[in-house]
Amino acid sequence: MFRLAGKCKPLSDYNLRYDENGLPLVGDCHNQNFIDLYTAPEVAGSFAALYANENGLLDKMLAFWTVVATRMKSNENVIGYDILNEPWGANMYHDKSLFFEPKKFDREVLFPVAVKANETIRKVDDVKMIFFEPA
Repeated sequence: MFRLAGKCKPLSDYNLRYDENGLPLVGDCHNQNFIDLYTAPEVAGSFAALYANENGLLDKMLAFWTVVATRMKSNENVIGYDILNEPWGANMYHDKSLFFEPKKFDREVLFPVAVKANETIRKVDDVKMIFFEPA
């Protein structure tokens, strides 16, 4: 069952240990329920930062896809590129309509990111498929 803001625990409530970079230890994360961690406000905030290109985060993702497409365009075993696996409808804790209005997030937030990713990859590889996953 999906939980809304106010009922969703922040990562700090999971008693996770952290590494020297301040990131939760993978082993501790594996001992948690995936959906609990994935719906944490920090995760939604991270996706929101990506979509809004905060600190150039989306630019960095697009640069990553330029490198991947350049490297893989001639690999006959690669049929396409999956831009973003399991995109999260961020930041629905601040705007619940992104979650509850059908397709709003996909149309208003995710589609513009997909267009940018498509344009970025097509500059390098105009043959392979590009996969887009809805939220």
